[in-house]
Amino acid sequence: MNNTNESNVIYLKKPKRFSLNEAKRILPEVRQMTDQAVEFVEPMVERIQESSNPEEQYELSLEVQQAIDDWTEKIQRLGAVPKGLWLVDFDSGSGYFCWQYNEGDLGFFHAYNEGFSNRVPIQ
Repeated sequence: MNNTNESNVIYLKKPKRFSLNEAKRILPEVRQMTDQAVEFVEPMVERIQESSNPEEQYELSLEVQQAIDDWTEKIQRLGAVPKGLWLVDFDSGSGYFCWQYNEGDLGFFHAYNEGFSNRVPIQ
């Protein structure tokens, strides 16, 4: 008899594998999600920095963190991998296509064992 309580099992969605064309096809959606998150977060960060009220700073920081968490979840639902703030990787099966906020197109790649600093232009 299996004693595993199914309601206690957490299912983690694995990242999807993308061809370059598939990743480029969803990039506009990633860019839009990221633009919206940045447009919300940046003014909030400014308000935190300008405020001298610790309670207000705390409340605003919670809103910022929630916006970042929401963005992260949306990116993951697409099958992509958020690797940092406004940095998204698309698993190609041999490494990652890499995009960062404010980059126009999906133009970089890095191996699994490398990171952002080792990315190279896609040819």
